[in-house]
Amino acid sequence: MSDNYWKSAIELIPIEFLIQFKELNGVKISIPGFRTIDPTNKIVWLKLIQELVKPKQKEKILTELKRKVENDITLMEYLKLDREELLSKIQAGESFKEVIFALLSDQSDDAHKKLLYILNKIQHKSKKTSMESERSKENADNSDKKLNEEIKKRMKLEQKVIEFQSKLNQLRQEYDGEKNKLKAQSSKQEALIKQYKLEIKQLETQNNELLGKCDKLQSKNNDLMIELENLSNTIKERESLEINVNQNDEINKAEELPKVVLIGNPMNSFISKNVTYDIQIIEPEHLEIDTHKPILEQSQQVWILAYRINRKHQEKVNKCIPTNKQIHRFADFHSLQNYIKNMSRR
Repeated sequence: MSDNYWKSAIELIPIEFLIQFKELNGVKISIPGFRTIDPTNKIVWLKLIQELVKPKQKEKILTELKRKVENDITLMEYLKLDREELLSKIQAGESFKEVIFALLSDQSDDAHKKLLYILNKIQHKSKKTSMESERSKENADNSDKKLNEEIKKRMKLEQKVIEFQSKLNQLRQEYDGEKNKLKAQSSKQEALIKQYKLEIKQLETQNNELLGKCDKLQSKNNDLMIELENLSNTIKERESLEINVNQNDEINKAEELPKVVLIGNPMNSFISKNVTYDIQIIEPEHLEIDTHKPILEQSQQVWILAYRINRKHQEKVNKCIPTNKQIHRFADFHSLQNYIKNMSRR
């Protein structure tokens, strides 16, 4: 298995499965400076990749994977399936780890293509699901907040209606009971009956008023729902406009920055976040004189990540770079990062 293919596959496999390589017989995985391997720590992930691409570590893992697969009928059967059949089994609940380990153990180009296809499919689906979930939650939160406030107000009014209705029913029952007793009593008792009737009438009036308010609130609630929907559409349109404006600002800003060609990918978000240079990354294995000559000539500087370029590509890189360009070579990412920070202070 080529080093490039092994590295590409390792970078796509989720870290929680990479950690399980240590379960293989004779495979030991440790990261200097870290007692445990935290799957959520990006630095740990980068150092784990560096550890796994070491030739001795790679050969040890492949040897143990091959022995494991040869002794397991189920894993052997995975190697006979095409990539869509394997993807269907994973989606149906079969072990993702076992499928990946089986394909890694096979040295054929066909197995390599199956593995990269499955890893890219799984990674794409995971990112898409996460983005859609975050977008739906953000839109729903704003609408639900106002709607919940109106619902709470309505529930309070309905509770008051229930309380008044309960009191009304209670008074009616008391009235019916007292009515029979008061038939034989004096004018004082008749006055008391009139008082009860007056209270009942007042409560009925209050009850009707509350019911009217509930109807108005229901109508207002319906209007608010329509308004919320319109507001949501307006927000979406405004966000779309803001995105376009920001993109145009970024494009204009990028045109003003010094253009730099960076040969070798540092695999770090610090590069994309810098506001000092307009940096275009070219992998050394993809560098071609005919293709990249205009880009190199238009750039003001050329930076070379020596630690990302092997001996095989070193000569090609030297031939492609124009002799009149300002060239900086960096032995590690830390020196590149310090250089950008120092230049941004000027």
